Amino acid sequence: MQCGDDGCGGTCAPGCTGGKVCGPDGTCVTDACNGVPDAGCCAGAILRYCDQGAIVNANCGQNTTPADQTCGWDTSSGYYDCGFTGADPSGTASITCPPCTGSCTGKECGDDGCGGTCGTACTTGNVCDQTGHCVADQCGGVTDVGCCSAAVNKWCQDGKVSQEDCGSESTTCGWDATNEYYGCGGQGADPSGTSPLACP
Repeated sequence: MQCGDDGCGGTCAPGCTGGKVCGPDGTCVTDACNGVPDAGCCAGAILRYCDQGAIVNANCGQNTTPADQTCGWDTSSGYYDCGFTGADPSGTASITCPPCTGSCTGKECGDDGCGGTCGTACTTGNVCDQTGHCVADQCGGVTDVGCCSAAVNKWCQDGKVSQEDCGSESTTCGWDATNEYYGCGGQGADPSGTSPLACP
């Protein structure tokens, strides 16, 4: 092993340098998330974590329940999450996020990669697509990310509204954090507050 835990509370030498991080197999790999760890960190009420080589930002402050509006260490799960306070008591995972510089290159709307937004809201009759461009709304406010109408999941695909009855599958309609869209088997609303749970 080049890095990581040696199994007795120590670390394996020589460790990682040159902008690389320790991978799950104990080898040094390129840091695609610029220092943001899988376990996450907190920038105020913004939860930031690395998921499959991409930085994910979730604005805990936009959650409707006050208890879920803070960002902190979830001891039972071993990572930072909304609804908790304080840092990792072991001191292994810092609560402080590395500096983040947002980028809106090629975007006119949407997320800047650091929890901020690019440009302004799209005008009436247009929606922001996943590439950060305002496009004509052909689905009456339903986006390709989807939404939930009770137990019915709806999403826009090829300019038409598609839907699936999650209730018939004995599941709920909610946010799929892995794929970042609404679907059957998901739970609750988009934690970043970008995509509303309820369909228009």
